[in-house]
Amino acid sequence: MNVIKRTAARSPKTDSHVRLAQRHECHALALIGAASFFDDPHDAYLYPNRKDHPKEYTQMYRHTIEDAMHEELSWVVVAELPRQGIVGYAIWSRETEKERRVLQSLRAAGLKSARSDIPLLSRLAHRIRAADIVESACARWNPLIDSERLDQLWGDFSSQSSIVSSSEPSDYWYLQEVAVAPSHRFQGVGRDLLGWGQHWAAKEGLPILLESTRSGRVLYQRAGFVNYGLWRWGKDGDMAWDLMRWTPPDSACST
Repeated sequence: MNVIKRTAARSPKTDSHVRLAQRHECHALALIGAASFFDDPHDAYLYPNRKDHPKEYTQMYRHTIEDAMHEELSWVVVAELPRQGIVGYAIWSRETEKERRVLQSLRAAGLKSARSDIPLLSRLAHRIRAADIVESACARWNPLIDSERLDQLWGDFSSQSSIVSSSEPSDYWYLQEVAVAPSHRFQGVGRDLLGWGQHWAAKEGLPILLESTRSGRVLYQRAGFVNYGLWRWGKDGDMAWDLMRWTPPDSACST
């Protein structure tokens, strides 16, 4: 889900530095995520009480970021500006049916697993906590979630999942989430975060897939992404994600 808002004007180039996130930065990233996605149609629909429960809303983004850091083929990257610190982040994953071979290949190319710096006991403890998080997030008493809307959302996803799956290649890079601090939008930060994944996808000659709200579509189109479908998750016109795909130049990516 990607909601970077863009206008028709071209974003000025930033001098942001993109690097892998550190575990101690999770809370700062969660604050950026909550601020960035607060007005997103999907969050507004599924979490109508987020304004009354800002702590829980921010914590939800922290859990998402922490989970990504503990996945083998997942990377959380941040964009930093001199004297201003972190102004955005993205969650990237490498989707494949051949995990071990891909890990070795990427490691040889210079991209190690983000999980390799996390001690084994810490990873096991997180896995146990993650199971509790999923259970509590789906509980009917969760103050953030509208249970009827959640049921409707999963119903819509299930009815369209086979159509979407048929359009996906077996190997690709996936942009799960990209968030830019509201005070630093329209400055090229999103483009820098996008460029990190494009660099690694191009190294492997693989496509990138993502889902975007209408407000983020211009950014991705300028970066060479094209629409290949629409995923409706509600009845209103803006309750849909554009399914978008990027193919590296001079690459014959399989479909």
